[in-house]
Amino acid sequence: MSYLLGIDLGATSVTAAVLRTGGAAEPVRLGGRDGSDVLPAVLVATPGGDLLCGEPARRRAPAEPDRVARGFLDRVGDPTPLSLGGYAYAAEDLCARLVRVLVDEVSTRHGGPPSRIGVTCPVGWGRHKRDLLAAALRRRGLTVSLVTAPQAVALAHRAVVPAGGPLAVVDLGGNGTTATVLAAAAPGVLPDAVGRTLSCRTGGADVDDAVFAFVRSSSPATAAAFDALDPDDPRTVAALTALRDECRAAKQLLSRDTVATVRVEMPGLLTAVRIHRSDLDELTRPLLEPVADLVQDVVAAAPDAEVLLAGGAARMPVVVQAVSAALGRPVAVVADPVADAARGAALAVAPGAGTSWPGVRMAPLTGVPAPREPVDPAGRSPWGRPGPEATERT
Repeated sequence: MSYLLGIDLGATSVTAAVLRTGGAAEPVRLGGRDGSDVLPAVLVATPGGDLLCGEPARRRAPAEPDRVARGFLDRVGDPTPLSLGGYAYAAEDLCARLVRVLVDEVSTRHGGPPSRIGVTCPVGWGRHKRDLLAAALRRRGLTVSLVTAPQAVALAHRAVVPAGGPLAVVDLGGNGTTATVLAAAAPGVLPDAVGRTLSCRTGGADVDDAVFAFVRSSSPATAAAFDALDPDDPRTVAALTALRDECRAAKQLLSRDTVATVRVEMPGLLTAVRIHRSDLDELTRPLLEPVADLVQDVVAAAPDAEVLLAGGAARMPVVVQAVSAALGRPVAVVADPVADAARGAALAVAPGAGTSWPGVRMAPLTGVPAPREPVDPAGRSPWGRPGPEATERT
């Protein structure tokens, strides 16, 4: 049975959704740390040149920090490549590698490739960056339609709440927040952006840092143990990376629970720190001031727009409370802050959804050519396979 695939390619994580004829777009379980729908946007180059993706990469990253790539979506268009273990990679090729692995995984589960693929991209991207990503995906054997993340969120929202006028989509991402006003559109129709997108650098990673600081200063003994760590010791680097993952997991747990425990396993220190939701709220509120200002500016420019919160941080009750208090009126939250952009990306390539960039309908992905592999001067492929005949280099 044919199906459509939507992928939300974020700076810190990736999600996917499958849409079948006559059904609703459903998120794909991507085998994250907690069995969730989220795949970490992390790549690790092995000594042999292969690239580990997602959860295997997250587990391997603490031991080999010089081979880790994070946040590469924000580097698309940067002429300076990323160096991983002696290999040079363009950021768009790392994005394409992650998408290719995800498409292969979904294709295996569903007995064949999707007939169409929609992929989100940052709303601030111009044609140059879109062209770079589309070309990198074609080298991986993929033909996709790109749709901005706010458009995808609006499509998913209107599929659930069809009535309404313009939307001000506030996307609280890992590395920043954007606010985009979209024109009123019927369900299933790709809405147009109205005016310019506003942004600020406050994102989920700032909350992660605040939780990390809370754990570090949780007691005088813990703070002293952190101060005594050798920053050049590989064990310290690995332990700090693992602790940041623990802090991120605790933040996510506190979106639905009232208390979480952070395990601290450092050289010379083994303890656990409890953090309550009230602690997280106290840490987060000062960080939300730029976000609240951003939303106020958007509403001032489009007073009739409904404010819709999306992105992982939208799951946090304190975020909804702070934005609503700043506006003096209620705000809406998408049905699934994590997966709705992927759902919308699948809806964007469904018949009748309007036209997503680059403005053409996609042919079924059957009989696609094998991608050409970049190689190093010694002829080794960074994907771990010999490539002496390849001539293209990333």
